Amino acid sequence: FKKMGQVQTIPDDDTTSLCNIEFYTNKLKSTPNGGYHKFIINNWIGNWELLEDHHGYVQWLFPIREGGMNSSAQPLSKHEASIMRKDKTIRHAIIDSYKLMLDFYGLVLLDEVEGTVGRNPATFEGRYKHLNRSFHNYLRITRICKWLGIMGLEHYKFAFLNHFVLEIFKYKVLSNCGDSCVRYWAPTLRLEKHRQAMDALIKKHRGYLNRRGRDGTGDEDGENWSTVYFPDEIQSNQPQFQIYNKIKKAENDPFEKDRATFIQRMKDYENQSRMRFRRMMHSRPTVDSDSESESDSDTMVDTPMPGGGGNRDSSSF
Repeated sequence: FKKMGQVQTIPDDDTTSLCNIEFYTNKLKSTPNGGYHKFIINNWIGNWELLEDHHGYVQWLFPIREGGMNSSAQPLSKHEASIMRKDKTIRHAIIDSYKLMLDFYGLVLLDEVEGTVGRNPATFEGRYKHLNRSFHNYLRITRICKWLGIMGLEHYKFAFLNHFVLEIFKYKVLSNCGDSCVRYWAPTLRLEKHRQAMDALIKKHRGYLNRRGRDGTGDEDGENWSTVYFPDEIQSNQPQFQIYNKIKKAENDPFEKDRATFIQRMKDYENQSRMRFRRMMHSRPTVDSDSESESDSDTMVDTPMPGGGGNRDSSSF
């Protein structure tokens, strides 16, 4: 990988780095402790504790130009992105990835043409409470917003942000997301007219817009091939990018029939996590309380506690 300062990237003329395409076509497993794309979609959906605890899958499901903290995941190359935007099979897999995370956040994709999202009536209250205190997910959302645009789904990003602006500033149910939405998520919109429309919606419901001196590009590594607008190259009907002022809701939980299975899967994961934690603690050598080594302290800090919780580090970005 080429490093731009502290950012890992693939050179623009590289045509041989294809790990993201191989993952999205089920020819390569994600690492560490992951699987093929189809396996993750089929087996991790609804397992919110796993999706919260695991910090390696995000860079595989949502690859962008900049590398993240998972050194096993390849940053997205310009060549790969061009191929993925045109491939209908990969497009279906991309939407499946998006739905996985929407469910994790208590949302439903209501319209696959326009990209409209709405509350999942069965889960949004609990998932919103979690998102309000799980700050590292704000970094994940920044990545997802960038990724949607690169994949030719800028209209999905627009609809996603429209929904979050209303939830944060009008309905005030995701108040802790406000700063990230204004400073990082909304600036990932690639056309000025779209940014202006979203900023106007923020001002309408917040009363003001203050990015604290930011230049309106979020946390981008300057202008590059990934910061331009990519139209949808697959849909024949181009989206409208219309602002709506009232929150949308799904009529029911699209996974209602499977939710009991998802919950049991999550309980099994939690039990396995507790068992692994107990085994790890049991296998640790005894250390005098006044002479604990630095490496032992690091082990305690880095080991996820059973039951998940909101890790605030940037390992998932």
